[in-house]
Amino acid sequence: MMRPITLACVLLFLLPSGLIGAQPDSSATREASLDRVGSLVLKGKADPTYEKVSNYYPAMLYPKEAVGVPEHPLDISVDHLGRLERNHGEPPIAWLAFGDPPVPFGDGKTPIKRRLLDGYKPILVLATVRDGVNYEQTVFGWSEGFSADKDLYAYVRLQARPTVEKWGSGALPNRVSLMTPDAAQRMDFTPVDRNHAAEVCLRFPWPKPAEAVSVTPEEFEKTLKSTSEFWQKQIAPAAQFDVPDKRVSEAYRAWIGYSKLLVDKVNGVYEPHDGAGFYEENYGYSALLHCIALDLYGMYSKAELYLDSILHFQQPSGLYTQNFGLPDQGMLLTALTEHYRLTGDAKWLRRIAGNMVRAGDWLIEQRKNAPKAGVTKGLIKYRPYCDYAEPEYNYFSDANCCVGLENAATALKAIGMTKDATRFASEARQYRADILASMDAAAIRKPDSTILPLVPDTHRLLKMSGYTGGDYYGLVASCLLDAAFLPATDKRASWIVDFMEQKKGLTAGLCRFGPDGVDHAYTYGYLMTQLERGDARKVLLGFWSMLAFGMTRETYSGVECTSIVTGANYWTLPHLYSCTQQLRLLRNMLLREDGQTLRIGDAIPRAWLEDGKKINVREAPTEFGDVSYSIISAAKKGLIQIKLTPPTRRAPKLIHITLRHPTQTPIRAVYMNGKKWTKVTKDSIELTGVIKPMTLEVRYR
Repeated sequence: MMRPITLACVLLFLLPSGLIGAQPDSSATREASLDRVGSLVLKGKADPTYEKVSNYYPAMLYPKEAVGVPEHPLDISVDHLGRLERNHGEPPIAWLAFGDPPVPFGDGKTPIKRRLLDGYKPILVLATVRDGVNYEQTVFGWSEGFSADKDLYAYVRLQARPTVEKWGSGALPNRVSLMTPDAAQRMDFTPVDRNHAAEVCLRFPWPKPAEAVSVTPEEFEKTLKSTSEFWQKQIAPAAQFDVPDKRVSEAYRAWIGYSKLLVDKVNGVYEPHDGAGFYEENYGYSALLHCIALDLYGMYSKAELYLDSILHFQQPSGLYTQNFGLPDQGMLLTALTEHYRLTGDAKWLRRIAGNMVRAGDWLIEQRKNAPKAGVTKGLIKYRPYCDYAEPEYNYFSDANCCVGLENAATALKAIGMTKDATRFASEARQYRADILASMDAAAIRKPDSTILPLVPDTHRLLKMSGYTGGDYYGLVASCLLDAAFLPATDKRASWIVDFMEQKKGLTAGLCRFGPDGVDHAYTYGYLMTQLERGDARKVLLGFWSMLAFGMTRETYSGVECTSIVTGANYWTLPHLYSCTQQLRLLRNMLLREDGQTLRIGDAIPRAWLEDGKKINVREAPTEFGDVSYSIISAAKKGLIQIKLTPPTRRAPKLIHITLRHPTQTPIRAVYMNGKKWTKVTKDSIELTGVIKPMTLEVRYR
């Protein structure tokens, strides 16, 4: 989540962004306030694409990945030079060098190609070329039984082979060294000659490079294989989506893998941490959102395990907040409710119902002390988030708490706890009315726009952002939209969206942070609002920009802050909040709940439905039950086939399928199991009363 801005971060973003000279005219000022790249990409009717978006700005300059064992309290990070490190800000633990005198694998000048094994497993492979020799470094973490309770070992291999172009001319190294900041700890290893190649394999208990020992290539390969198979089994059950885009297929699997590494088992308690070697705390709001993402991808047992650990920290009074602020309290109730909605596990809900009641009662008690009049009537004064420690009235906080109370009322009613459900629902109705009245009273109305100050009494965030829609205003505003307190078409949601779009709130469709920076994951609430409004192109602009600028392009390691103009990124990667929001966004692009409607395909890129391509979704959880579908395109023949297995736990009133045809051709006719179906628009199909698997043939002019 948002963190205090350090001097390093300030320096990162105080980069030249243009010439300072004469004052521009009003039309130039308006133009400068808009997202220029977004405007260019969205011009016309074609979908944004990764290739088009990624060309506007450079890739990230300082990649970093993590490897290790799921839930282990230690992680092995690998920086942009291939050095192994533990904590940001500390010297690296160790790095490989070759030759004598030793030359480091990464010299800061020669390019290094990075990839994850099979494109997505957290086993890192780095490659570079020096003096006619290809060097490849492989790094992964291992523990006995892949247990979070056993010692973690770093496995490292360096392979050297002459390039094809200069076969025999490259001098292979006769010595490989494991270097540390303390030169006295240098350890030298003699390479093994294997088929005209030099190879060194070693391992050491993390983080103790002084205890490094050689292992045979056979032992290294055996351990590598078992580690690869382990990660395959870890990720495969949650890999529900097969899409005809290699980058996306690899990326979301990588996010699942990174997420598993970023949960730490500490004294028997499982803590989702926002980072590896940084943000090594349990930030309540972020951790709870991650539990929701786990449920969306069918990882129910992990979500339950982590929710139980989070409840471990709830105070007897019912308050839950960890390193963040008041939104933790509302998000706790929402995450608990979402777990029940997606699993239907009433037994579990009854077990933790007491926690829900105490959390709700704490909010009711706080509301008793809220102002009885004025613009802050009914609002709770409390720390709003981790970057601002002082108590204040903040719509982000109250919206989350109100929605949490509403969700708790629904959940408790479902298991027969009518009295508590009624109390919570009544309080939530008044709470909602107070917040909306406050928003209307606080709104700054101008002839051409209305601005919603997120801090109604002091306008702190507006002042911090220079009365623009960027920086902390945009981040917090997008989080407010993420709370789902405001319907997408509500006028107050429009105030926020319009302000972000028209007043320097976005860059390439992402939340702007600093003169040249973006904070991509915080764009989720804004993008979901656009998705609910039916603007798939703006969603895709943000999605592709996340992949191009919010993470490493080769290894999908998400970061918190990037200077999009230069590619200089902050060190916060891989980042759990980024993994969480990226996973949620992809899932909702493919299928999502909208009240009593199940929506399929709202933001599927048109290119994914080109002739011969296929999309497959397997047993994806929804609050109606698991859903499976496949979409097979024979667009050149004027046909797209859909096979759908609808949910059966609770049938939705409507299943709405959107088919974004690659050439925007309208639907001519639809046949369900051979019979004509008439509830059709130019690009969508509405199904009612569907409880059995079916096949739809969609025909085009």
